[in-house]
Amino acid sequence: MVFSTVCVRHGLLNCMCSSWSSRRFALRGLRGAKGPPASERHPVAMGDMNPLPILRSCPLIDNNGQRVSAAEVFAGVKVIGLYFSASWCPPCRTFSPVLDSMKEDSFKVVMITADRQERDFLDYIRPYSSFCAIPYGTGALSAIQRAMGVSMLPTLVVINAETGAVITSMGRMAVSTNRAKCVKDWEQGRAGVLSSQQWLFVYLAAFLAVTLLAYQFKLAYLLAYQFKLFK
Repeated sequence: MVFSTVCVRHGLLNCMCSSWSSRRFALRGLRGAKGPPASERHPVAMGDMNPLPILRSCPLIDNNGQRVSAAEVFAGVKVIGLYFSASWCPPCRTFSPVLDSMKEDSFKVVMITADRQERDFLDYIRPYSSFCAIPYGTGALSAIQRAMGVSMLPTLVVINAETGAVITSMGRMAVSTNRAKCVKDWEQGRAGVLSSQQWLFVYLAAFLAVTLLAYQFKLAYLLAYQFKLFK
């Protein structure tokens, strides 16, 4: 049972461990990320938890660095994932391809970079065709960081595309443990993380699978032993 539990929760444990191992570097990177002069910063009140006005008013770029309009990017989108990430963060590099594979019409990822150089940021986002981003060096970057209070990388904050209300700040865990259904859950205002009842079902399924596999190995061993005796 312990073995099955470890197998089932490997993704979640890996998510948690990598988060803790990168916390110090993430904090250092976010604090040390280069920002614009005070005169160019996007006006936003400290503690303002609605990032939607910032997203609608700031320029956006696609994964190739080309400018795109917010109206075009968010057309038909129901939930937006604010993805706080950086090229120098190993857990970010592991999670980004997973997040990019979730190409849903109702879900759009906006990368909020903590890279120290624009070239690093552009090279990092280029392979991820489903991502858009706030351009490097704009005041909206620091404004979004202050608005959401993010202090660890990678972080995926999911918001309602119409109201800007935060649905969950545990988007990374939802993607890692419930990738097939988390977007539908977000659309309905749920966090997308598996409930305790769902985890129990997963545990039982994994336990049965491991038990069956063990019996198959045992049967194969017995058959091989019998074959050797009668040979």
